[in-house]
Amino acid sequence: MNLPSSLVAILLGVGLVVAALTLPVSAQNTNEQIEKGIAALETRKADEALEIFVRLVAENPQPRLLFYRGVAYSAKGNQTAAIEDLNKAISSEPNQPVYYHHRGLAWLRNADYQEAIDDLTKATDMSPNEPDSWAARATAFFQSGRYQQALQDLRQAIRLDPQDSRLYRLRGDVFSASADFEQAVRDYDMSLHLQPNDPAVWNNRGVALANLGRARDAVADMTRAMDLAVTKPARGTNPGFSGNTW
Repeated sequence: MNLPSSLVAILLGVGLVVAALTLPVSAQNTNEQIEKGIAALETRKADEALEIFVRLVAENPQPRLLFYRGVAYSAKGNQTAAIEDLNKAISSEPNQPVYYHHRGLAWLRNADYQEAIDDLTKATDMSPNEPDSWAARATAFFQSGRYQQALQDLRQAIRLDPQDSRLYRLRGDVFSASADFEQAVRDYDMSLHLQPNDPAVWNNRGVALANLGRARDAVADMTRAMDLAVTKPARGTNPGFSGNTW
């Protein structure tokens, strides 16, 4: 999935931001370091990204740099530090939907679902055409047992990005949790059509098929899932960059 356009706008504005920073290093070098940090986040090198943004924030605690450091902390699993940085960024620049999106993801990773929903609602209100925020809020609704609201958000996310296999996988999971296994299988079918090598989808479709009494098909799917899990290990994701918590 592409980066949210609000985040892209921040990236495109980095050069202008850097020009305004008063740092003991050159603006060009600062810009290069920011780009290097973003690239590290894109390639799931959270340690490298965090090191870069810790250094840049120490030089100048500018809101966008605090934002990036917060994202790096979240990718490292330190949600408390991430939320602290994102709080500061939002306090200085309260009209950036991407800040609320990422703070919502930090709350979500911390299993603070209502806080996540609140922030992701701000993100969707401010930037309603970003499927990532709808999908993330759907995840928070799903994890808190609010299945109908999760399905509503996923309908909106799929309308905005119908080619993202993960959206159908998540909706299939919601349907499965609601015991609507026929609908779940249909969504898993679509997810596999778009991304046929996702072991989680094969496994979850197998579970749904088992619940429909289709034991032979279920065993075939679960066997396929195990084969893929051996040859294609799951990779972690950094929310809002190369992937999402959902």
